[in-house]
Amino acid sequence: MKRGRQPAAHSSVQEFLHGLAQLTSDAFSTPENPVLCAMTLMRERRPLCVAASGCAAHSLEELQYRFTDGPCLTAVQQLTTVVIGDLEDNSDWGGYAPAARALGIRSLVSVPLDMNTEGRAALTLYSGQAGRFDEHAVSLAAGYALRIHKPVRLATRLSSKEEESADLMAAMQSRTTIDLAVGIVMGQNRCSQDKAFGILRAASSRRNMKLRDLAAQMVMSVGQADATTHFDA
Repeated sequence: MKRGRQPAAHSSVQEFLHGLAQLTSDAFSTPENPVLCAMTLMRERRPLCVAASGCAAHSLEELQYRFTDGPCLTAVQQLTTVVIGDLEDNSDWGGYAPAARALGIRSLVSVPLDMNTEGRAALTLYSGQAGRFDEHAVSLAAGYALRIHKPVRLATRLSSKEEESADLMAAMQSRTTIDLAVGIVMGQNRCSQDKAFGILRAASSRRNMKLRDLAAQMVMSVGQADATTHFDA
C-alpha cells in the first residue's frame, strides 16, 4: 500500500469523509490497478453511503442497497470482514455479483469499522482485477480500518449533530414565519393571537396548503401592491 497525502482542512464533515475515501483509494491503488473506496453507515437498520472516492464507488454501494444484500451490508450487519476473490465465481448475494461485474468490478474486501454507539459501518475496497485482495492486502485493509475508525466515528457524530442543528434551525425559521403571519392577521382583523392563529390555520386547510407555506407566502406578499393576504375572521 502506498502512502497517501494527508487530508487537507475541509469546509464540512461530508467533504472530510469523501476526502478520506479518496485518500484511501489513492493509498491502495497502483497505476495499473486503481482501487475504489466507499464507506457505508447503518443506523436504525437503514444503510447510507457516507463517503465514496467517486461516482463509481458510490454507485457500487447503492447497488447493494437496491438488492438489500451484498458484501458490504454483510460486513456491517455481521461485523465480519468479507473478501471476494472473483465475482465471476460468487453467487452468495443473488443478482448483486453480475450487477457489480457489469460495473467493472471483479474483487473486493469489506471491513467493519468500530463505531461504538454511532451505528455500524464498513470500509469497502473495489477492484476491477480478480484476486486483487490477497491475504496481505486484506491484512493491510484491516489495519487501515483500525487507524481510521476514530476519525470516521467522530465525523459521523459531528454529521449527526449538524443534521440535528439544521433541523432545529429549519423548525425555528418555520416558527418565526408563522408568528409573523399571525401578527399580520392580528393587525388585519384586530383580533387576539389565538384568534389569528385559528384564522390562519383555517385558511391553510381551505387552500390545502401547509401552514408554514401559507405563512411564508403571506410574509413575502406584505408590501406588494397586489397583495391578497387578508383573511376574514
